[in-house]
Amino acid sequence: MNQYRVNKNLFLVFLLVVSITLISIDVDNAEAKVKKKAKVTKVAKKKVVRKKTSTKKKRRKKNVAKAVVPKISEKTPYQIVFSDTLQEGIIYKKYLIGSAEKKVATHIIEADISNPENQVAILKAKNQINELEKLQIISRIYDSLNLNTSICAAVNANFWRAGSNAPIGAVVVNGEVVEMNAYKNWSSAMFDSRNRMYIDRFSITGTITSNKGLLITIDQVNRRSDSNQIVLYNQFGGDSIPYVSPAKLAYSLEAALIGIEDKDTTDLIVDTSEVMRQVQLQRRMEAKEYSMPKLVLKYLTPPGVNKRIRCKVIALDSFTVKTSPKTCILSLNHNFPTYKIPKIGDTLTLKFQTNIYQGKIFQNAVCGTPRLVRNGVANHEAEIEGSRSRRFIGSSLPRTAIGVNKANTKIYLVVVEPGSVSKNTIGANLKDMAEIMNLLGCQNAMNLDGGGSSILSVNYQNQIKPDNPDGGRKISVGLAIIKKFKNKYHREALKVVFD
Repeated sequence: MNQYRVNKNLFLVFLLVVSITLISIDVDNAEAKVKKKAKVTKVAKKKVVRKKTSTKKKRRKKNVAKAVVPKISEKTPYQIVFSDTLQEGIIYKKYLIGSAEKKVATHIIEADISNPENQVAILKAKNQINELEKLQIISRIYDSLNLNTSICAAVNANFWRAGSNAPIGAVVVNGEVVEMNAYKNWSSAMFDSRNRMYIDRFSITGTITSNKGLLITIDQVNRRSDSNQIVLYNQFGGDSIPYVSPAKLAYSLEAALIGIEDKDTTDLIVDTSEVMRQVQLQRRMEAKEYSMPKLVLKYLTPPGVNKRIRCKVIALDSFTVKTSPKTCILSLNHNFPTYKIPKIGDTLTLKFQTNIYQGKIFQNAVCGTPRLVRNGVANHEAEIEGSRSRRFIGSSLPRTAIGVNKANTKIYLVVVEPGSVSKNTIGANLKDMAEIMNLLGCQNAMNLDGGGSSILSVNYQNQIKPDNPDGGRKISVGLAIIKKFKNKYHREALKVVFD
């Protein structure tokens, strides 16, 4: 009996040990499963996080790609579309500048002015301060009047005032000042007799002196805005002073004819030439200029800026006075002392002087804004020069600019085409334009009138609008690169051929 009890107790102990062991094994397996599941869940979460992060990065990259505007720098890729030699030392090139997404179609005229046959010419519409004309027509007229030269290429230059149509800022043509007064802090490009270009914030002052101690300060050139001013007129002031432009005369004539009809005239035939003469006389009578005392001066030495120009008084008159290429007219005011008015036969000295580079004689000049490159650094100076328009500064527009290399031996005329969806091109903002000029090798550069005025004329055709070569806005001033020939026969022999 005792033996049975012992065996029974041993059997119960054995069962207890086995049960505990099995329970331990189950617990271990359960813990292992939990750990494994937790590990799998953790890895899955990491994958999800990584996937979400990757998606976010991709989205960010995609958004950035959309917002990026192609930047232009020395490393910017560009494609040369073509490069043609118009004349020796005068090359016409077209570049596509920028990334594959958007390119700036840029037309470049590179002129080697170390060759004395390559020269700069300033073209004034109809040779009058307040007239406008298409650049192609201005170029044709210039070539027809100058048989020993030929225009190879021309671009638009000065901005101009709507209404009066007068150019804004300095304009000098072959030594004669067309417009003298500076505007805000705008820049000007002055050219010396060797066609070397100097860009800076120029201002011009004018004086007339005599050997008798007379000193007359010139207030304006070719236009009067105040009856107390003293104004100098030259051939760019019009064919006579006061000058009535044909456009204003036509408007006045139309108004006069309407006036005749309103009066119920019985005249069956209206003499339009007589009406025109009367209208012209009436406008001149009303003009402040009409009754001013005027001195007609004949140039004894060729004109220029920063040089003494000897003149002789050949006439003294009031009312209407004719102008000519070899004379200028000094219009005084009614307050000028009569006893100080120079007499016929007197010799006077006329001088226009710049505020800087006074030791250099300048023959030509145009004005623009802003400075784009200064001493090799591309940084437009729009705000410094008084321009704050967001559209003018930051919008991608057609642009025109002029620049010069460090040695002052090459001049660059640059025009950017309007943006085109079909061509995948854009215009340029001022920052782009500064970098483009710097990329082309300009040590100094200046922006000119742009937008709808931008044009490059070669062979009298608008190159930035090949589908409309005769198109373009009427402008006030053009800037051309011309080739000088020995004579008209030499010109015909080396006639510019452009395809």
